[in-house]
Amino acid sequence: MFCWVPGHCGIYGNEQADIAAKEAQTTRVRECLLPPSDLRPCLHAYVINKWQAEWDQCEGNELHEINPEIGKRLVFSFKRRWDQIVFTRCRIGHSRLTHAFLLKGEEPPSCDSCSIPLTVKHILLNCPAFNATRQQFYSESSMKDVFNNVSPEIILDLLSQVHLKHLI
Repeated sequence: MFCWVPGHCGIYGNEQADIAAKEAQTTRVRECLLPPSDLRPCLHAYVINKWQAEWDQCEGNELHEINPEIGKRLVFSFKRRWDQIVFTRCRIGHSRLTHAFLLKGEEPPSCDSCSIPLTVKHILLNCPAFNATRQQFYSESSMKDVFNNVSPEIILDLLSQVHLKHLI
């Protein structure tokens, strides 16, 4: 024995869905004269624009400073996986040294030399304790310039020289 139970009755959203479904049954389907391959570039541009707008609105996105345009990604190759990990952590601005406190429930770390919050940016650009060493490797003054103009090997060599690579 079957019994019909009006599950959608009286629920506004479901009533609207039922009306739209009935309307769709009676509406004639329009034939699209464009092949899908002609629509693909427009759809791609639309998605990229939406994605870029969302990327631009992200707060606290340290990678945005280095890579402001989506779709323009540099590919790096490394001989050792550990070097790739360290370099990637530096690019995104999140490392064990600067972010382990989040997992441990501790206070954010401060620079031993400057007593200001310890960040990858501070290490690579601003810390006076590393100025002399940094000048031996590069003279860039922004994260974008460091990661777009300086080879990954040089960045990793600097981190080794200042004894921080193993902590990243």
